[in-house]
Amino acid sequence: MSDQIGLQGEQGCFSHLASLEIFPNAEIKFCSTFEETFQLAKENSRYKIVIPIENSLAGRVADIHYLIPKYKLQVHAEHFHKVNHNLLGIKGSKIKDIKTVRNNAHKVTFYEKESDKQFSALARKIFATTLPLDQKIQLQYFVERIDRICDQAEDIADEIQIYAIKRNI
Repeated sequence: MSDQIGLQGEQGCFSHLASLEIFPNAEIKFCSTFEETFQLAKENSRYKIVIPIENSLAGRVADIHYLIPKYKLQVHAEHFHKVNHNLLGIKGSKIKDIKTVRNNAHKVTFYEKESDKQFSALARKIFATTLPLDQKIQLQYFVERIDRICDQAEDIADEIQIYAIKRNI
């Protein structure tokens, strides 16, 4: 008999992808809420549950820290699931054409802050090298352009959020 796994979310969510990495042949039951997922494990000992404890972009998953002691379940293993995000858009689309916005602003902010850190570190490294000054300045120019693109991505995310808020008012 294959493992029986419960998780909060739908097919393709990060918990589902992590479950497939850990238990590739599992029978998976998708639950609507974390509470429902914990209830499943409490009521049916055949089920293991795969739940997120922390999200490296958004921080800890608050419900989990409340539910573990409530249901008196034990943590038996830990798994780190690498998450890759991609920003997609339709070529030629305009902000005014947006009909739906999914709130991932915390991710844009996180990546913009990370790019600022990388920019600063890279700028220091460039000028710490023994390269001739003209080459250092040229490299600095390209690094500044990349940093500007990151800043523009954050500005666009802000505009989209503001537009989405205004459409709902």
